[in-house]
Amino acid sequence: MASMHEGDHEDTQSSSPLPDDVIFEILTRASLEALPACRRVCRQWRRLTYDPFFTSLHCNRTQTISGYFLQRLRRNHSYSSFVSIQPLPPSVRPLSLDFLPKDVKIEAVGCRGIVLCTSQEYHGIPRYYVCKPATRQWRWIPNPKTRYLTERIAILASSTGALKYKIIRFSQPKQKFDYLRCEIFDSQSQAWRRSRDVQLPPGSLRHEAAVSVHGALHWLTYGGGIFAFDIHEESWKLILLPEEVGEDEMRWDCRKLVKCEGRLCLVLLEKERMEIWTMANYKEQRWEKRKVVSLEAIMEENPALSIQDVYSSDVAFMDSFFGVIWYDFLGSVLAKIDIDYPFAREVFKFESESDAVSME
Repeated sequence: MASMHEGDHEDTQSSSPLPDDVIFEILTRASLEALPACRRVCRQWRRLTYDPFFTSLHCNRTQTISGYFLQRLRRNHSYSSFVSIQPLPPSVRPLSLDFLPKDVKIEAVGCRGIVLCTSQEYHGIPRYYVCKPATRQWRWIPNPKTRYLTERIAILASSTGALKYKIIRFSQPKQKFDYLRCEIFDSQSQAWRRSRDVQLPPGSLRHEAAVSVHGALHWLTYGGGIFAFDIHEESWKLILLPEEVGEDEMRWDCRKLVKCEGRLCLVLLEKERMEIWTMANYKEQRWEKRKVVSLEAIMEENPALSIQDVYSSDVAFMDSFFGVIWYDFLGSVLAKIDIDYPFAREVFKFESESDAVSME
């Protein structure tokens, strides 16, 4: 399987004789499939591809889709909708999951627009689907041990070629309260297998989408740290938060783990300011405070504001009461989209090619 994450090596300075604007023009025409490799070439290329203006131009020139699936729960049924500030390519219908056989719940989203869903079947036993909403491709996959309740789940796709994928699932064994069971599904074998158990009690991991970066899946824990599961070694560890943040200084819902410019980032939202911390060195677990952003102006009109993602190097994606917002760190609202419910229960970042690909 091809690499499923951006590399963790230190990139080099560029020795290219071409000026930034020429390289920028070239990179905005790189396919979504090729973009991760471009970002590993050097610091200059990575910086240019995370420029706030890059995403819009890249989507337009390569017919790429970029946005978020919002999911809410109503009367024990899950409903999802797609929001974006980028227009969809002319060949793509409005994104939804109505092409699947049943009403479904989004469980996880991977790169290249692959989505893992479940539907409730007989006696509450779920059925699992993997799909690509941009092209309306889908397939059913076998169930794991559904008598164990799912704690957290993630899907990871190959970055190039046929759309191979793996699903990592942590579940709660019956009558066991000190560890989580780990199972892995591989699209090439079309089968689940059991991996090593994780010595964490059920309920330790926050109910959010996993952050996939540095070759690992990451979730914030309710104990004040970060759980990291190495995808290739199938091992796990706990990462400490920055010392300045502390364990009990802020409510857990004021913290958000995100991926920003290919690195693990922690966003803190308190009162009228936002702090962004970046994992400067993953192996040494060394954090650096990247920036502090004043939210005073936007919170006057949106007091119930929560951070969901860092959309680009200088733009945050937030949700508020009956709306979602793209907010420039310089102090301007780039876009606001009204939604017909108070808040999204879950938010999944979504990027996809608009062309059909082979799904193994």
